[in-house]
Amino acid sequence: MSDQSDQEAPRRISLADLRTAAHGLNRPPISSPHPSPANISSRARDAARPCACATCRGGGQTLATELEAADAGLLVLDWHSKFDGRRFAFVPCDCAAGRARIAAWQQLPPDAIGVTLESLFDVPDQDQAIAATEAFCAAPVGWLAFGGNYGVGKTALLYAALNRLSDAGRYGRYITAPDLIDKLRNLIRAGGDPDRYLDRWCDAPLVAIDELDKYDPTEFADKSMFRLFNARYQRWQTSGTLLAYNLDREDRLPAFLRSRIHDARFRFVRLAGADVRPGLGGGGDWETGDERYV
Repeated sequence: MSDQSDQEAPRRISLADLRTAAHGLNRPPISSPHPSPANISSRARDAARPCACATCRGGGQTLATELEAADAGLLVLDWHSKFDGRRFAFVPCDCAAGRARIAAWQQLPPDAIGVTLESLFDVPDQDQAIAATEAFCAAPVGWLAFGGNYGVGKTALLYAALNRLSDAGRYGRYITAPDLIDKLRNLIRAGGDPDRYLDRWCDAPLVAIDELDKYDPTEFADKSMFRLFNARYQRWQTSGTLLAYNLDREDRLPAFLRSRIHDARFRFVRLAGADVRPGLGGGGDWETGDERYV
């Protein structure tokens, strides 16, 4: 995160302004369609240009007033702690540099661009999964998990949900379980702070964890996963968690996690159907978004 100047005090904004900036309360409703790939490319070019924003001075983030514990759901890029235990939050500024910071924070891969619920293939037996995703996007709290065979669209549904919510200013962060564990291990090797990094995933208003069945279940990995998912489980009323894994490896998930996924207050969707990947080469138009894969 950028350093704050000793001579220039950071601008502080009210919690009302913070909610507007972080959640996009003045932006289109959640049901608005995701921008076309062409519009996304234009937005990316704008975000890459030098920013002369007077609010953040080009840094893309603003130091907000102190947050209460109840102020959940806000996109916090970083925390600033005072010696007396108070915590202030860095939140994205509503400018090109701020949008660039949001995109980097989300960690969505390039193949997520333009994936929407409207552009998915019409795969048999997937209506339930799409309906569950629509419902989650309308009220993005709690857990929504997808389990299914290979190539039936679990990851695409995560992408589509995050893109739908981004249009309404609700930003979610994406990662695979193996990548998350690798990042924690690499921080340890480099002398970094893995606890601080994991805390950001615990505290994030919305996360999508893919490939839950793929991480190597060592003692360190299992402890990290318990800390992450137990924290998100305890905060389910104020945060959203999207999950995906392959059913034929469900027994690799820790018992505590399987129990929480199937909590009756949440939604688990079993995706059926055959692997659609072999037919992607002769499929729809990837530039216009027609018949994108599920």
